[in-house]
Amino acid sequence: MSSAEQQRHHRCRARLDARLFLALDPLTMKTLATKETQTGELAFPTLTVNGGTLAGITFVPTAGAGSQTMTLFDATQLGADGGTVFVDAS
Repeated sequence: MSSAEQQRHHRCRARLDARLFLALDPLTMKTLATKETQTGELAFPTLTVNGGTLAGITFVPTAGAGSQTMTLFDATQLGADGGTVFVDAS
C-alpha cells in the first residue's frame, strides 16, 4: 500500500463503538436505491429511497443535505440537549 493509500485508509478508520450515519440528499439516495447491476438486479438491495444500511452504515436521506453531497458522521461523537445549550469558553 502506498503512503497516500495508507493515509486515506487511516482517515477512514472508525472507532469500534462507532455508529456511522451517512446523510445525503434525497435525489442521490433515490439514485443509489434504484441502481441496477448489468443483470437487472438492485445493486444495493438494502437501500430504499427512505434510507437503509450498507456495510454497517445507516443511510439517511435529508433535504438538509446539499445537492449531490454526502456527510458521514459518527453518532457516538455528537452531543445534543432538548433544552438550551450553552457553550462556555475560558
